[in-house]
Amino acid sequence: MTAYGDRREKKLRFPPVRAAALEDLGDSVRLKADASWTECVQRMRTAGQVQPVVPTTLQAELRDYQRDGFQWLARLAAWGVGGCLADDMGLGKTIEALALLLHRAAGGPALVVAPTSVGFNWLNETNRFAPTLNARLFGPGDREAFFQNLGPRDVVICSY
Repeated sequence: MTAYGDRREKKLRFPPVRAAALEDLGDSVRLKADASWTECVQRMRTAGQVQPVVPTTLQAELRDYQRDGFQWLARLAAWGVGGCLADDMGLGKTIEALALLLHRAAGGPALVVAPTSVGFNWLNETNRFAPTLNARLFGPGDREAFFQNLGPRDVVICSY
């Protein structure tokens, strides 16, 4: 069990991302959990039941594996944890991410952090495949003012 968490004094503490692995162990493990952990597990279970639909405003047809990726990301977002898409170039990670950004657009502004070399590509792809989003490159100018009026459907693209 120590591989899943950190031992502090006489207790093991687990990060929320470990909830799925610990749930897979079923009744073979008994946990005494605080309210925060219990809420995390409940969000995970609820998120597992979410059946996200690709937004109709996405101007692309997702392949089956891209739809699966979008749904997985949407469930992780519903749970409140993050995820990472990582595969060969050209398989459609940007489209999957744009579908997720559209799915969550009403909730407020979003941030895309990408290498400088692909910032303009993100801007172009957003305008092409998700034109209802307001994509903006973060860079020179009044940086404080840039963030003052962001709202739903806004996507900030910046380099790391």
